[in-house]
Amino acid sequence: MHELHDIATSTDWIVLIVYVSAILLFGAYFSKYNKDTTDFFFGGRRFTWWLVAISIVATGVSSHSFIKYSAKGFQYGFSSTMAYMNDWFFMPFFMFGWLPIIIYSKVRSIPEYFERRFSPFTRFLVTVIQLVYLIGYIGIGFLTMSKALLPMMPESVTIFV
Repeated sequence: MHELHDIATSTDWIVLIVYVSAILLFGAYFSKYNKDTTDFFFGGRRFTWWLVAISIVATGVSSHSFIKYSAKGFQYGFSSTMAYMNDWFFMPFFMFGWLPIIIYSKVRSIPEYFERRFSPFTRFLVTVIQLVYLIGYIGIGFLTMSKALLPMMPESVTIFV
């Protein structure tokens, strides 16, 4: 296992530091245009629903998706990626059904929509379900990131993973 550690070169670390610094500077520069939470979370509600839908699709098909599904396709065959390829079927329901309802009703969150539609208890229940889901999703993301970064770290770091 020793040969897996320290595979990152100084160029790798420089690229990583420059990338993270550029993202932070980009965010700091454009943060001055946010006056309140509506500006931050909704872009001031200046965008049409179809542009928001394209942004959501682009977020859903992120860079780790290409890596993950390529690896699974290579390991188990093309059929292992079929669940992801069925998104084309559900995306029109989202884009032309759910998203316009959310945008035109001016709700700020999915739990708020459920409160308006059903009851405050339903909002609480949906919030709890979303929190449990997000804790698991973020936990899996951290685990994946640590597994990817572990080979680049010195061997002494393996104590933490």
